[in-house]
Amino acid sequence: LFFYLEAFSDGNIVFIDEFDANLNDVCLERLLGYLMNYGSGQLIFTTHSLGPMRLLEKNSNSLAFLGEDGSIYNYRKNGHYKATKQYIEGMIPGLPMNVEEFDFLNVFQNEE
Repeated sequence: LFFYLEAFSDGNIVFIDEFDANLNDVCLERLLGYLMNYGSGQLIFTTHSLGPMRLLEKNSNSLAFLGEDGSIYNYRKNGHYKATKQYIEGMIPGLPMNVEEFDFLNVFQNEE
């Protein structure tokens, strides 16, 4: 990971899949803060953590979502809704996150 972050710091474009793997959430957010403020390249990464989303939703053109159909949806402010709320509430088109608690009833309950 160091090699890629060093390349980013040198002004290169870097892609990292599952950037949050093996990183503590706090460390990940601090590292992103450093990269946002002091890096000179472009970092494109995937994550399963909402922490980076909270940090990046403050900046224009910082978030994009890959839909189930392969389409890319760029985050745009929607009233007072933050990106994290839109994501959790299933308000971003094409994302599989429009799931409710009761949707798991048929999955985990045995009917005899």
